[in-house]
Order: sequence, then structure tokens, then C-alpha cells
Amino acid sequence: MRKVASIQHVANWHKRLRRKMSCLPVRHALRECGHVARRCMSTPASLIGVERMSADGNLENGVKRSFSEKTLRKICQSPVSALEGINIREGHFWNLYDVITVQDLALWKPAEIATHIMTFDRLISSSSKVKIFRGRKRFNFRNALNEEYKNMPIYDLVMSPPMVIRGISSDKSMDLARVGILQVQKLANYRPYIVARAITCLAEYEEEEKE
Repeated sequence: MRKVASIQHVANWHKRLRRKMSCLPVRHALRECGHVARRCMSTPASLIGVERMSADGNLENGVKRSFSEKTLRKICQSPVSALEGINIREGHFWNLYDVITVQDLALWKPAEIATHIMTFDRLISSSSKVKIFRGRKRFNFRNALNEEYKNMPIYDLVMSPPMVIRGISSDKSMDLARVGILQVQKLANYRPYIVARAITCLAEYEEEEKE
């Protein structure tokens, strides 16, 4: 019954989202929900998140031009809107959830959880995906999920709105939909997050510039 209730909750959330978005002008709604996806799909290279560096070694395809010549450590501490795919208004949206810098986005727990759920989804055999290790004391991740979704199958989780993840409320999930993040898999594959994560990780290994 809990699984049925959870799926119904997701269905109701989608209905609320459709009603909310239908109140927006068409062009505005497309801009809200579609521009990130269009940018991410513009070139085959963007499918892997971080595009290749240009010949002079900058990250102009991952960050805005005004930040592309900065060191990785400086980019980490730059506003989240320094990333390609996040404009100033969307940067303010992320700020509401304490994601201020590029590094904050890279370390944002819900996105990290979404990424690992996607990895599990790829690793687990199709016959096992119908349950989420129910009844076992080891190898479960129920505490990463909001209470009403703790028994939802993995294949349902990846296609569900982000509110299944602990730390994301229904309202916050609505907000994420406005920047094109409608499902857990969309959060895991959100290009600015992938770029931020790569920059933050490799910044730890950046050599200090010599005078």
C-alpha cells in the first residue's frame, strides 16, 4: 500500500506541475523548462557533461567566457551562475537553497544521491529492480529517500520527480522543474552539476602558479 500511495503522490505532483506551468505564457514556460535541455543536447560532446578544453587550455565550454581564464580554484569559489547553463536569475534560485558557489553545486547532497541512484540502476539486474532490497539489513539506502518513497523500486525512483530524495520537498521539486530538472535522472545528468563536480574535484590537484 505504501508503494501505491507513493506512486499516486508522484502522479498528483505531476498534475500540480502541469497546472502551474499552464498558467505561464507559452514562451516563458518553454524557457523555464526547456532551455537547459536544449543546451545540453546541442552537441554530442555535451552528453558527457564536461566538453573538451579548447586549444589554449580554458574551460570556455563549461563556464561563462568571463570566467574561462580563471584557475580551477578560483572558479570553484565563483558564483554558481559562472557555469554555462545557469543564468543570473537561475543563480538566484540556487542561492535560495544555499548553493552559492560552483563548489556548493558540486557538493550538493541531493544531486550526489541522484547520481549514485543512477549508478545502482545501471548495476542492478533487471530482475532485482522490482524491489529496493526490502527486508534486508545491509545494502539499502532508505535513509537517502523521503519517508513515503522508501519502498519504491529503483526503476521507479530514477523516473520520479526529485522530491523522492531526502532534502527535497514537493515545493523545491517544483522549483527544480523550472530549470529543466523533472526527474531524478535529470538531476543526476544536469550538465552544470557535472561540470561543477569535475572542476571541484580536479581543483584539488591544480598546481600553484609560479610568479
